[in-house]
Amino acid sequence: MQVSTSLFFNQATTQMGNMQTALSKTQEQLSTGLQLTQPSDSPSQAVAIQNLNTKIDDQNTYTQNLTDAGTTLSTASTALQTGSNVLNSINTLAIQAANGTLGSSDLHVIGAQIQDLTSQLESLANTQDANGNYVFAGSKASSPAFATNADGQIVYQGDQTPLNVQIGSNLTVQSNVSGTAAFPSVTSTNATTGQTTTVGFFQALTNLTTAVNSGNTADIEQGIGQIKSMTQGLNETLAQLGNAQNMVKTQTNVVSANTLALQSSLSTVQATDYTTAVTQLSQEQLSLQAAQESFAQISKMSLFQYLGG
Repeated sequence: MQVSTSLFFNQATTQMGNMQTALSKTQEQLSTGLQLTQPSDSPSQAVAIQNLNTKIDDQNTYTQNLTDAGTTLSTASTALQTGSNVLNSINTLAIQAANGTLGSSDLHVIGAQIQDLTSQLESLANTQDANGNYVFAGSKASSPAFATNADGQIVYQGDQTPLNVQIGSNLTVQSNVSGTAAFPSVTSTNATTGQTTTVGFFQALTNLTTAVNSGNTADIEQGIGQIKSMTQGLNETLAQLGNAQNMVKTQTNVVSANTLALQSSLSTVQATDYTTAVTQLSQEQLSLQAAQESFAQISKMSLFQYLGG
């Protein structure tokens, strides 16, 4: 068999080129920290990396949603806790006014206090979150939940739409409560006709203020009963918010654990093992150097000397 000098040269050059390519790839892995520098190097590995990155992006979205929901729920809960305390204060004042021993001036002082506390409750009902959204307005969060109408009554102008936030692959949490749930309407009975009607939360408090100022004991006592219903509705809403907050807290831990697990898997598939890569780089450098020296020595020999030994 005849071996031409050009064939030998081409084979040696190709071999050293391949070794140089492998060396460059290892150097790139070390410099970038990534096992896979080109998707074409390992399509299956590239797909696995893409899938893991997609799942991590999903977890990051859940984390942000949980943060936003947690903030809104906390804001609403704090407002209602304060509102419950304000209602208790109004109830105490109403009981004082109902004892029948206070004079007109004292009743007017109590009436003014109840009116001020009612204004405080209206402010709480129009609480805004960190993004400026009105937390009790439903889907109409860009406008105050309660406002004064043309008749001078404080009425609800939001809606009942629940805002459900995705916090897991198959899990959502309601991040809001409507103003009518947090500040419920109550029943009112006309003392003269006995007719029962439904009045809004703030209208009932306005009626109570009027009853206190006029010393109408029957209406004051009715107002005290209405406050009991208001407080019950508000506290039930607080419990609902508490359950949602617990869900957010639990799911935050779950998502955090999932994210760490996925990042660990991604690191295993994607990140360079520096110890192995450095060892491999050293071996590749020695092999290339040896091949280059061998080629240099052999290329100095004639074909006859190479074949003859």
